[in-house]
Amino acid sequence: SIDSIPLATKIKRCQAFVDAIDGVTEGGRNDFAARVVCPLGLDFDLDDETFFPILQSWNEKNSPPLSDSELHRTLVSVARSRMSPRGSKLLEDR
Repeated sequence: SIDSIPLATKIKRCQAFVDAIDGVTEGGRNDFAARVVCPLGLDFDLDDETFFPILQSWNEKNSPPLSDSELHRTLVSVARSRMSPRGSKLLEDR
């Protein structure tokens, strides 16, 4: 079960996944963040506070980066509309 996976492992796996995602340019940042990057916090069973620094590391690759407030609003919006099960990426390729 995902509850048996240590938090440090969840963070490490999520960070590695996010590190492999390229940044995007103005005009596509919010949409890409909402569709691809923000759901990863829940996919790796991380709460928003734990996931936000990882999300910021992706955002730094954007040209230009989104503001922290915009990034946080997108994260909160995605969490509210979540459809897939929490921790789904943790069950892949273990």
